Order: sequence, then C-alpha cells, then structure tokens
Amino acid sequence: MKIAIIGPYPKPYGGISVHIRNFTLYYLQLHYDTLKINIYNTSIQKEQVDDYSFVRRMSSSRLKFNFLLRPLWLIKPLIHFRPDILHYSGSASWALRVTTLLFAKLMRSKSILSVHGAGFKHNIFSKKSVKNLPLSQKFIWLFIKNYNHIICDNNYQIRNLKTLGYSTSKISLISEFIPSIIREEDYVKIPDYIQEFYNQNELCLYGMGWNANIDGIDLYGIDMMLKLMHQIKTRYDKLKIGLTLKLLNVSDNYLEKLKSEINKKGLDNILIIEEDIEEIYPLIEKADIMIRPTCTDGDSVSIREALHFNTNVITSDAVSRPEGCILFENRNQNDFEKKVFTLVEEKLSKQGKTKSKVEYKINNAEKIINLYKTL
Repeated sequence: MKIAIIGPYPKPYGGISVHIRNFTLYYLQLHYDTLKINIYNTSIQKEQVDDYSFVRRMSSSRLKFNFLLRPLWLIKPLIHFRPDILHYSGSASWALRVTTLLFAKLMRSKSILSVHGAGFKHNIFSKKSVKNLPLSQKFIWLFIKNYNHIICDNNYQIRNLKTLGYSTSKISLISEFIPSIIREEDYVKIPDYIQEFYNQNELCLYGMGWNANIDGIDLYGIDMMLKLMHQIKTRYDKLKIGLTLKLLNVSDNYLEKLKSEINKKGLDNILIIEEDIEEIYPLIEKADIMIRPTCTDGDSVSIREALHFNTNVITSDAVSRPEGCILFENRNQNDFEKKVFTLVEEKLSKQGKTKSKVEYKINNAEKIINLYKTL
C-alpha cells in the first residue's frame, strides 16, 4: 500500500508540522517495512529538519504568496508515485484541499482530509448549514464532501460536519497528539542559555504562540502572559519565577515590538525563545506549569504533550480541553491569574497536586495507520 501525505514538515515547528513529524518517526520505527509512505512538505521555509528520502520538499520561497500555484508542484511527483491513498493534513489551504481530492479522483485513489483546529470564523466548518455558506465556500464544500474520509481532532468539528450533511460513517475522531519519541540528543541540543534560565528560577512556566489575531484578539494570549508575569514579579518579588516564551515563526516587526514592551515593563522574568529548536518536548517536560491562554483552539498538541510529561496545564475554557487541565474563563485576566497563583502557592509549599502521567494505550499514529489499512 502506498500513501501520500500532503502537509507541513518542520521547520517551522507548529502543531501540524510536529504532528506529521512525530507520525513520521513512529512510522520509521514500526511500519517502514510494511507501508510505503511519501510526505510532500508544504512548508515555505527553505530548511527542513530531517533528510529522509521520502519527505519531499514541494514549496519554494519564490512562490510563497502564490497559493494557486502550490498544487502544481504536486502533479509530477504524485503521478510518478501513484499512491493508493492521498491524505491532506495541512493548514486551511482550500487550493490544496480541493486539488488533493482532484488528484485522488484522477488517479482513482482514496482520499482523506484531516481538519485541524476548532473552526475559526472564516472556516467552512464553523458554519451552521450549507445555505449559510458564501457562494465561494459552497463551491469548496462540493469538493470537500466528496473526500472518502475526514479525520477530526474534536467533537466541535464533527457536529458541524454533520450539520453540513457529511456522513458520520466517514468521520474519525483522532487527536493530533502523537507522543514524542524520547531521544537523549534532543535534551543535549537545548541551548545553554535556556538551560540556565530553567536552573536559576525556583519555578518556571512555559508558554508559546505567534502574532495571530482573531477579530482583534490575541489568539495565543501573549498579552495575557505579559500581564501575568508583571503580577508575578510584583507578588513574588523575593522569588525567582520565570516564563519561557517560545515564539513560532513571528515577524521581525512583531518581535521588536514585543521585546520593547517587555523591556519597558522591566519583565526580566521572561525569556523569549525565538530560534527554531528541533524538539520542544524537553522544554515542556522541564517546566513546572504550562500556560495556554488561547481565545480559541483545536486539540492542542502541546497541552497533551505537557499532560503526558506530568507538567501542570492552565488553559482557557475557550474549547473542550483534555482531562487534567486547570481551566480559567476565556480572556478573563483575573481568573487566569487566580488559577496560576493558586497553583504556584501549592507548588511553593510543596503541596502541589501532581497529575498522573497520561498514558495512551493506543497511539494516535497507529489509529491513522489502521484507517489507511481499512479504507
């Protein structure tokens, strides 16, 4: 059986690209001899973290903004590979979603679409019914509904697909999270300045994000993180409590403004990590608390990674969250700080409630491979 997966592969590191890379490492460990998988990397970055022969770079920085030309990159390699299954697991590029289905139909291959995220305002999967879709999205839906199978990462997506008339027998609920394969080399590669920051703080928080907005609201809640760290510095002035803030693919202009704001407020308890780090799970594992004040979300890979490594998670109630998270009211700064302070006090008094490590009896990568075999 031959499978073509179309989607981003690090760099940069984000939820989808990490999901595909962890799937790749799992595939190499257990299924390399029984399945033939090619991955067609849609990332716009020139550098690719791994040099596997079956991970093919399909993008070009010259065509970065010409999304209509991206599908053309796939024609020759897909015709040569002739996959039994085409699986689109990328971001919300309608050009790629539609053309993946067209390629599948032309080559008489099965087709799978992975839907990542909770469904944002302009996402077809957030609409109440087909009649509420703009004309352009009705045209797109004509293609999307003809996928042989759709993988969702939360029930919100499934409810909306059902409302739009998609058959539930063709939907699978599979979390994006695939546990990282622990390698000693990943810990060694963490830069010294980050290791030192963790070591010099009595407690260390971990957060991540990039400069994205939904209706003018900071998607990742970086603004809320800065306010929190200002309150922590005031409240615990004799203690060292820090935040490692991992930024994902942000613009130089945004980074300059963020650093300026941090310096202006004297927030020396925040360490910005702007460089690409091959694996971020060591940062999550070393943290005492992970914070994720997103105003909307999908099935966050980083949250599940933290729970898997027994790191406490404080996150917004913007969407349904995994068991074990501490929730605060979405965009409520006071409630956010209250939940963080309570957990910090518990940890400082050595009475913090440690969560049991979340064990995944069936790896989500195995669920995807089983779907390939049964489709």
